[in-house]
Amino acid sequence: MGDGGQMVSWIHIEDFARAVEFLLSSDLCGTVNVSAPGPLQNRAFMQEIVKARGVKIALPSPALLLEVGAVILRTETELPLKSRWVVPSRLLLEGFKFRFQTWPQAVRDLTRAT
Repeated sequence: MGDGGQMVSWIHIEDFARAVEFLLSSDLCGTVNVSAPGPLQNRAFMQEIVKARGVKIALPSPALLLEVGAVILRTETELPLKSRWVVPSRLLLEGFKFRFQTWPQAVRDLTRAT
């Protein structure tokens, strides 16, 4: 989407559920980022989805096309076009272990389940 350089934070659904259970059973207070430890560029994020799904060709979504769609849908392009660079520092400090630490590993597992 756009130039593909924006950062994307992600988490596998299994690690999300495990992190919530971990937090509920801890005495940790305050804000905790629940995301996988490795944010990556949107370009790489989408390439791994395409590869995992076995898609032969994937067309990019230029920013202008997203802007036109946003006007039609009466929304903003901020979410897909701006970076979201979140790391789970507090979770890692507290000893939480992610089962899916890389996006390729996570997306392969997620697409295998569908």
